[in-house]
Amino acid sequence: MRVEVRTLYAEHQVLAAVDDFELPLQPEITWEEAATLPLALLTKGMHCRQLIDTGFQIAGVTPNVQMESDSLELIHAELMLGNVVTILPIASFPLRISGEQKLQKRALQGFSPGFIGLCRMKDEPITTFASRAWGTAVAIDHAHAIEKSCLTPVETEK
Repeated sequence: MRVEVRTLYAEHQVLAAVDDFELPLQPEITWEEAATLPLALLTKGMHCRQLIDTGFQIAGVTPNVQMESDSLELIHAELMLGNVVTILPIASFPLRISGEQKLQKRALQGFSPGFIGLCRMKDEPITTFASRAWGTAVAIDHAHAIEKSCLTPVETEK
């Protein structure tokens, strides 16, 4: 069996906090700096959390985890209260944070993104619906759409 694989975009993890939470002003934050902040993270069994734990391990620091959950909604709710910051994939934010609620986001130094994509069996008959869905998904510029809806420039002056 042959498999066709298409990469759609690079998945970037970012540290996010409400606008009035005091974060360093530079566009990237170190793992050492992130470890000192009160963190709300996904549970240890989730792939995104495993990537984050690897980042802290490589930096040789222990993160200050205040809350763990397998619910993005719960993490986002706690984040918006302003008591914690989080590290999540950038694409997890636009559907859960309304336009009036502002977040500041920082890239994590030295973080290698994973890739999100699609795969399908090439030898199997493909339905019209599946073929159209595949065509639509690969035609979208996902990286641009995520950047447009999720990323905000880091302010250098407050």
